[in-house]
Amino acid sequence: MTATPSASFSVTMRLELEDHRGVGRVTTALGDAGAAVIALDVVESRTGGLVVDCTCNATGEEHAERLRALVDGLEGVRVRAVSDRTLLLHLGGILSVAPKVPLKTRDDLSMAYTPGVARVSRAIAADPAAARNLTIRRNTVAVVTDGSAVLGLGKLGSREMTVTSDLDLILVYDAPEATESAGGPRALPAPAYYARLCQRFINALTAQTSEGGLYEVDMRLRPSGNAGPVASALAAFARYQREDAWSWEHMALTRARVVAGPARLAGALRAEIQAVLTRPRDSEKLVRDVDDMRRRIEEEHRHPPFWDMKHRRGGLVDIEFVAQYLQLREAARRPDILATNTLDSLRAAERAGALAPEAAAALTRALGLWRNVQGLLKLTAEEPFAEDAASTALKSILAAGAGSVDFAALKADIETAAQQARAQYEAIVAAPAAQARQSITAEKAITEGKAP
Repeated sequence: MTATPSASFSVTMRLELEDHRGVGRVTTALGDAGAAVIALDVVESRTGGLVVDCTCNATGEEHAERLRALVDGLEGVRVRAVSDRTLLLHLGGILSVAPKVPLKTRDDLSMAYTPGVARVSRAIAADPAAARNLTIRRNTVAVVTDGSAVLGLGKLGSREMTVTSDLDLILVYDAPEATESAGGPRALPAPAYYARLCQRFINALTAQTSEGGLYEVDMRLRPSGNAGPVASALAAFARYQREDAWSWEHMALTRARVVAGPARLAGALRAEIQAVLTRPRDSEKLVRDVDDMRRRIEEEHRHPPFWDMKHRRGGLVDIEFVAQYLQLREAARRPDILATNTLDSLRAAERAGALAPEAAAALTRALGLWRNVQGLLKLTAEEPFAEDAASTALKSILAAGAGSVDFAALKADIETAAQQARAQYEAIVAAPAAQARQSITAEKAITEGKAP
């Protein structure tokens, strides 16, 4: 799994550049090396060169050191200094601690700190469960930095975000139910604390500013949807997915990805998701459930416009449903078929033998076309796209961006791709689902004595 650059390993390099072209060389080299450049500030500009502060996120301490060496080796670039932003933040300490019990005498101090604290530490080492009684049983700082993770689903989880995509999120925390917060005006039970934390997190992402809004956030994919708590305990999340979740919720889970959180909790969350997705399933019930959900969506969008690349027959929904269905059907035998990204999952299904090469080719072709057209429309036109009012220049841009010779050819390409993709959905999902429904009807007739 490729590590993601993190603010936990953020460094600022002060660089001397012989000329302004060095900026491009530095940012390109850092990007190619897997860093995320987050800031570039000019410190000094003079004839024949300049000094800049380049701030970037690395994946770890070793990666940060390799980045420094890489930049220092570039032609016309010299690293003057490097600062670790995380260590700078902690200079002088970032926490203040107040005792719960007044320390008035030397005996009080001895019991509360050394050597008394050493005895407590040894007791906890001998019996880790004793920590619940010998400490305040509260996470304080760890309640944020080492107790919660953000699960991205939908377009965020699959790395298929468009300029208008919202964020499908689930916040998962890991803390005993009796745990209480500390440091605020009053202690809060863990569920209440994390509910407030989650709401503040949502508010930060959705707040309207002078520059507009950042993202819309959708939390409806959390356990029990809008009826469930806004933040989910890890144990409750795992229990819900194992015992209560519908098939469509597991379809959504195929695109789930931990986008933020400490390594321990992120690993536990990935393991729970893997266990759910790779469990054996009733193939007939699964295909019925998938097709039932698709039919409900079709009922809600009975007559999608020609340019609705998502809901039209053979559109994005059909292709995504095929990919998710195949993952749930095959993952118990072939866990390597799992992939959050739709294109990757189709390719994995083909490698696993679950998807014929010609079917994979038709679906991936259509998927690429839908993404190109949808992306261009979101950038260049109001929704819904009014073809009759579109300029000749815009139509030419759409055709060129989609790889068609002209606008008329683009429309023909869309029709062909949609027909081919829909045919694959019919063959892989709809037809088997219809057959499974017929089997149930026949079995019911036999049971009720109504069989011919």
